[in-house]
Formats: sequence, structure tokens, C-alpha cells
Amino acid sequence: MKFLQFVSIAAIACLSACGGSGGSGSNDNPGGGTPAPGGNAANFDCMPIGGGSATVSVSCINCPRSIGQNRANAIDTNLDTSAGFSLFNPGDTASVQGQFTVRGTAQDGVIFAAGDRAGLIFGLPVGENVQYTAIVRTFLDGTEQESRNVVTGHTGATNGEVEYFGFDTANPTTMQFDTVAVEVTETLPSEEEHIFSVFEFCGDGGAK
Repeated sequence: MKFLQFVSIAAIACLSACGGSGGSGSNDNPGGGTPAPGGNAANFDCMPIGGGSATVSVSCINCPRSIGQNRANAIDTNLDTSAGFSLFNPGDTASVQGQFTVRGTAQDGVIFAAGDRAGLIFGLPVGENVQYTAIVRTFLDGTEQESRNVVTGHTGATNGEVEYFGFDTANPTTMQFDTVAVEVTETLPSEEEHIFSVFEFCGDGGAK
């Protein structure tokens, strides 16, 4: 049996101490994508999903490449590091659409409470015409609990902005969970390579 809301001391410390870096700019991000002031991951609170025997997994639909660089960085409780995910190779044919999902699952025995702000610190790619949507989902023992559309549709330039994607104070989770996932669907509008980043999955987080 799992225990409710067991979080390591390291995770609690990271809620206020973890830091990172990113670009700056603006983004169309209705429904829970909160830009970091100055584009810095240190401007977010994050109680990490990671630590101990936490795991990260990746799935992909219509991916011309093997995605996922440094995947373990998404659950290492360190906002100075990130995992990178890119659907397309430089020069791939325009107007192709693909989707990737990244899940961070807490170590056995850790369950986050209903009312927590499940999400992740997310870094946007650098590109002139990025087209994507994003959904954050929660799971418990492999069963989906809830989902939230955090970006319903973005088309435009992005400059490596760092944002908090997920449930927030106004719209917290209503069910327990042990896994947070982000699902990104991108339509490639040009021959650019777009690398999305996951700095950390958070059982509870948001802008400071």
C-alpha cells in the first residue's frame, strides 16, 4: 500500500531553492502556462516528483527521430538541468505533425494529495514559427486521473522561454496522483529543429 504525501527532505528543500536558466519572451499560453519573470526557472516553486527511485518514460507518435536527450534530468530534483525533446530533424518536411508524451513517476510509496498543483517546469524551443499544443495529465498506479489543456494552440516565435505548465492555485488537482505527464503535439511549419525542455516534474508548484 502506498502512503499519502511522503516527500523527501531534498524535495522539500527544492521547493524554494532549486534554480535554473532560460530565455525570455512572450507566449500564447492560456489555461495554466505561466511565464517565468525574466525567463528563469528559479522563479518557480517546485516540489519535485523525482528523487529516490523515481522514473521517467517517453512515448511518441509519428516521430522521425529517437527523441529524448538526458531524460533523467526531468526527475533529478535539480532545476539547473533539463531533458530535451525534439520531434523532427533539421530539414524535415514542413506541415508534418507529431506528438510526444513524457511522464515523471514518483518512487514507490509517494502519493501527492488532491489539491496540489501538479505540473512541470517547461522550456520552449527557439524558433520563428513554432506551432504546438500541450496537455498536462496526472495518473495514479498507471490510471489517468485528470488532465488540463495548458496551451490550446500556439503559432509564433518563441525564444526559449521557461514556463510552469500544469494545474495552478485557481485550478488545482481534485484527485490524488503519483505521476505527472506532459503531452505535446507539434506541427512543423518549416525546416527548423525545435527542442522542448523539461527541467523538472513537480507534484506541487507554480510561479513564486
